[in-house]
Amino acid sequence: MKLDISDKTASFGLRPHIPKGFYPGKLVEVKPHKDKDGNLIEKKFGKQLIFSYAVYKTDKEGKPTEPMKYKPDKESLKEEDVILASFVYHMYKDKASGEYRTAITPNSRITKNLLALGWTFPKDITKGIELDELIGNWVELGVDDYDQKLQNTDDTYKASGIIKISKYEGPEPGEVKEASPKKPKEVKKEMKHSRIEEFNAIQKQVKEIEARKEEMESMRDSGDLTEKGYKKSIELLDAKLEEVKAK
Repeated sequence: MKLDISDKTASFGLRPHIPKGFYPGKLVEVKPHKDKDGNLIEKKFGKQLIFSYAVYKTDKEGKPTEPMKYKPDKESLKEEDVILASFVYHMYKDKASGEYRTAITPNSRITKNLLALGWTFPKDITKGIELDELIGNWVELGVDDYDQKLQNTDDTYKASGIIKISKYEGPEPGEVKEASPKKPKEVKKEMKHSRIEEFNAIQKQVKEIEARKEEMESMRDSGDLTEKGYKKSIELLDAKLEEVKAK
């Protein structure tokens, strides 16, 4: 995943709970914040990324050894790795224009997290940043408690959350056991015949509108349509396209 840079100044089961404190953490995944249907979630100030860190035990010398474990539900006999998530904005939305701009600026929260992971803010900002290159890097995680609501109830329980991410300054990690994020179970849904027909009809409309946009572009390039007329036509077609996709 590559992000731009600027030089301008839910899951099922119980969430992990470990004692408050500071722990070695290893970045295991970075992904966009999406809903259960795979759509990007827009929060109050823009769009976020989810940085997932495995939390590690240490030996007598303070070296990370293996991921901490927890039981995802009280009756479960199987333990899972403790992986805590940090949600950070990577794109801010301008209130006036509605346009997005990168949140990776010298003093932003996401930049501080990236620096803790060993990244260096480049002189040439056009290169962007490849987040995958940071997977496997170590940080120090400050962990505290928070009240998490149980699904479909008003009850809460204590869960652990990241309150601070700092540069790792502990002993050089040796051979450690790897951790990986828990993958959500794939839920296969069977579409009814009527729903399939509706889906196909929408896809047909989308293709027709896209073809019409290409036709408008050709007419503009050949001189049969003015630039002003072309822009107006595209604006109307885009509005129609959004209307169709929203069905």
